[in-house]
Amino acid sequence: MAVGVGCGFFRKHDSDHYLSTLLLPDSARAAVFAIRALNVECAIIPERARDPRLAQMRMAWWRNAVIDACKQPDPSAPAAPTPLVPPAPPKQPIVQVLALAARRHNLTTAYLERLIDARESLVTNSGNDQFASLPALGSYAEHTVSSILYLTLECLGFRYNSEAQPPAPVAGAQSIDASTAAVHAASHVGKAIGITTLIRGLPYNFASSGQILIPKTITGKVSPSPFHAAPSARCDSLLI
Repeated sequence: MAVGVGCGFFRKHDSDHYLSTLLLPDSARAAVFAIRALNVECAIIPERARDPRLAQMRMAWWRNAVIDACKQPDPSAPAAPTPLVPPAPPKQPIVQVLALAARRHNLTTAYLERLIDARESLVTNSGNDQFASLPALGSYAEHTVSSILYLTLECLGFRYNSEAQPPAPVAGAQSIDASTAAVHAASHVGKAIGITTLIRGLPYNFASSGQILIPKTITGKVSPSPFHAAPSARCDSLLI
């Protein structure tokens, strides 16, 4: 796979993860670049398409392109007696690399789909930007950041085993299945990263669009709430 595909775009919009992805083995790096580039593409759609209808159309394009890419048969595999060839994915660099990564690493398409679905939920709920509660925010982080980590683990050869024992509470216990433990950790780490990213993005979101993503159960405890101020005033009051 071409490691350079989408690197400039990914590096510009997500430099932290770009640098950390460089530490991955060669066998997984290009696939993870494509996965994270997809995440960035979906994350910035609301900025590129202010009209929610246009934003939803772009989300739908990415969803269909990714699903078609993951359904592509392995050209080296024996042909089926009556092959049903899915539509070819579009000639888009990120999609092309994802198609190859899906075959090489047997990626779980559901993780990619729920990543896009979660990003789209912020578009469809643009009139009500706040999460209802902290668990709702945690669920969003699970569907976005944790999904990326699950896919990264699959690229590295770790896959959730539903028949394996859950992680043992004792550190170093021999009964721990490595893949199951890694996926379990990825779930918690993903939620933590997602919440941290939201906090880091507060000044930008307030200044650019006046978005309020902090859960209502938290902002409701502040009276008078700085979140009810004008967008230009919100940023200054919350940076103190």
